[in-house]
Amino acid sequence: MEFKNNYDISCDYLSYYGLIQALPITWKTTLRGQNLVKIKESKLVTICNTKKETRATYMDLIDEVCEFPHNQVNKWEEELNNYFPIAQWQNLFQNIYITAKSAKLRYFQFQILHRTLVTNRKLKLWNIKNSELCSFCELETERISHLLYDCLHVKIFWYRVKKYVSEQPGNQFNPYISKEDFLLGFSGDNRLVNLICLVTKQYIYSCPGNFPNFAQYINKLRDIKHSELYIARLGEKYEQLESFWDWLK
Repeated sequence: MEFKNNYDISCDYLSYYGLIQALPITWKTTLRGQNLVKIKESKLVTICNTKKETRATYMDLIDEVCEFPHNQVNKWEEELNNYFPIAQWQNLFQNIYITAKSAKLRYFQFQILHRTLVTNRKLKLWNIKNSELCSFCELETERISHLLYDCLHVKIFWYRVKKYVSEQPGNQFNPYISKEDFLLGFSGDNRLVNLICLVTKQYIYSCPGNFPNFAQYINKLRDIKHSELYIARLGEKYEQLESFWDWLK
């Protein structure tokens, strides 16, 4: 009781000491060189007062080591000839975790925003491929934006996808999607559009050398539906996600 009163925290001494002992040695070395009183107030107290100590610690570490990807953002804005406020970029990064439950889908959009997707242009620079031309049209340099959006074969395929989804009853899919929104995602609350765009991009990327097949894509979309619902059974409200996917039979 005296320990709790002195430091104004809800955990007992054993829990507090256990937390300290769990810290890696490198962290302790860093902490010794800083203002411990300030750290005690701003971090340890917050962690001890939360119900999810592990998550709070993880998020605090993420805040410490993560930096905003200014270089990648600047390259996207230069390529798209458009400027987005920092707040909008932050929404785009956060939408990765709102749009889909699948870790593969999330990571794929993460790669797009960070410009780490491997294309023929990069493979040519690394001396892995002899040509940097697009795998579909073989006319233009294969960059992320060209492979996923600008290629004529991809444009035709994307038109079929938009037409199919917008004609399905029970959804509010808006087929009028700009290049920026398709590649980077909508910063607003439009989960269906973001998800369709994301699945489409991942499918296109998975079949260079073979033109996108619409029937195969629809089967992939159904597989995504089943996997998203399965993940939802383990956590999020299943009924809510089921109604979200109800339009796809």
